[in-house]
Amino acid sequence: MKKVKNMRFRRIICLVVSLTMVLTSVQGSWTKVAAAKATKSGTVAVKASNYHKMRKNASKKPATKVVINNKISSMAIGEKYNLNESYSPKKSKDSVNWTSNNKKVATVNKNGVVTAKANGTVKITAKAVNGKGKDSVTIKVSNSVKAATQQDINRLLKAKNASTITIDTKKDVILKIPAGVYTSKKLVVNAKNATIENKGTFNSIEIRAIKL
Repeated sequence: MKKVKNMRFRRIICLVVSLTMVLTSVQGSWTKVAAAKATKSGTVAVKASNYHKMRKNASKKPATKVVINNKISSMAIGEKYNLNESYSPKKSKDSVNWTSNNKKVATVNKNGVVTAKANGTVKITAKAVNGKGKDSVTIKVSNSVKAATQQDINRLLKAKNASTITIDTKKDVILKIPAGVYTSKKLVVNAKNATIENKGTFNSIEIRAIKL
């Protein structure tokens, strides 16, 4: 008889504990509220429900510094470009949230890929989800674009809507325009300290300043 009473007593305790079970959340985890339901046999079945995600990829070592690696100042409408980011400390498992302050001009996805949509200026920001680190870049979107590096030139020559490309730099560098037919584009050179090696054919070429 005592054994039966003890078993019932244990079942009552389990039922009370299960009905009041609430696992509270900690940073970067899930909030779990469990609802308990007693069966006819006297056992307790627990069903988890109402999961609320607090923070994705939360880290015990948040990023204190975020750097946009591929900063540019000019994009043509319709062009896509990966800004790419890195953050420190290196052992941090933090993640980065990308935002655009003017989505009508350009949008940015979760991987830092910017899509230029319309004429205007946009500020793209990369901010650590859990840390204080952040970085930003301001980009002008237009079909009249500027190139300051060899990477810029290579990219903008492929941009379908880049109607005018202006090489604009004050650095003493050698910039090369590969062989190709670019008759839908105008080339403007404004680089008094740069040597420009052109093997391409353009609709027109305007020299404002160049190294002789």
